[in-house]
Amino acid sequence: MERIPRTQINEKTLVHLPRGACATIHALGSQKNDIQDKLLAMGILPGRMITVISKFPSFVFQIGNSQFTVDKDIAKEIYIKLS
Repeated sequence: MERIPRTQINEKTLVHLPRGACATIHALGSQKNDIQDKLLAMGILPGRMITVISKFPSFVFQIGNSQFTVDKDIAKEIYIKLS
């Protein structure tokens, strides 16, 4: 998957989305292969809908019928478009 430079993408990330809100994943911002591989393995792909379940102490979100937990640093790498 092509990485998009931060200057070319919408600056809203998963951390900006309020609890209970939905958005469309726009891009993954991480330049680190291990983080990007983890996100891709969880099905975090551009075009998928994502819903924030909880933001503290970790970010819990839902994609399809699956829920995942990541820390804030990883949540900052998931760029979104508001629906």
